[in-house]
Amino acid sequence: NGSYNGMRTKDTYPLSFGFNKVFCRCGMEFSAGLVVYNRNFQKTTYTKPFILLGTSNLGLEYVNQTISPCFAVKFLERHSLGLSLNYQVERIKVNGIQNFDHPVLPPPLPQGSVAPGHVTNRGYNYATGWGVTLGYRGEIYDGLFIGATYQPETGMTRLDKYKGFLAGRGKLNVPRKIGAGISYRVIPCLVVAFDVEQIQWSKIRALNNPLLHHGVVAPIGSNKGPGFGFRDQWYYRVGADWQITECLSARIGFRHAGTPVRRTQTAVNPLTLDTVEDFLTLGGTYCLNCRHEFSALFAYG
Repeated sequence: NGSYNGMRTKDTYPLSFGFNKVFCRCGMEFSAGLVVYNRNFQKTTYTKPFILLGTSNLGLEYVNQTISPCFAVKFLERHSLGLSLNYQVERIKVNGIQNFDHPVLPPPLPQGSVAPGHVTNRGYNYATGWGVTLGYRGEIYDGLFIGATYQPETGMTRLDKYKGFLAGRGKLNVPRKIGAGISYRVIPCLVVAFDVEQIQWSKIRALNNPLLHHGVVAPIGSNKGPGFGFRDQWYYRVGADWQITECLSARIGFRHAGTPVRRTQTAVNPLTLDTVEDFLTLGGTYCLNCRHEFSALFAYG
């Protein structure tokens, strides 16, 4: 019982970087570039232990950083196909669940781990993997664009320091994503857009496995061991871009995505606290000249 604040660390600073070069060959337009961006960041830091879980302050940090060389080709003047090679880097740290860091005991004793000593408070652990993203964008009518993107599940190396905690003995793949969208230039200075995207958490054992397997807690870290009980997420986004002057544009948007945390799985999700479902976003860009511009974004969830 009591009050617990998991958001003691309020600020995060993910790294992003990118460049792009457009060139023409044989009457066709190509582009090549490189982007570095954060795909996922989760961090909880509590100021005291959860006595049912462990003896140190509970907390989790998960970072998924992506480095992507990108290639695209434009054809028939209005259509483009793109491919990115994604080098994924995961980093994870888990604290405060010492009460489960012991060998598997016979029922009805408290359940243990398949890999004692690899459950909690092991510091940072890294995993890497290669994946791809495919994309299409086309103008099917003057000012009317459609697009689609697909990223298959990315296999990652094992997080051995936490193979006694993460279901599947430390295997935490990056889930499949698929999305599509449409945009329309209503008037010369106003564009509206809508897109939908699905993230398939249900194929990742460490994220999808429920707390109980056939009514009991399976050994932690095993293929049937407890995960976070995440369900697949659908993202819905709508936005508008208004070119106020030649130098100034403004944007507004709204995003809804139901929390991946099911109501039956809240016992394991103090580590994630992934419950914000709606975001309102505001932004703008100011061009100093043809070579330099400043952009800003504000989001409230």
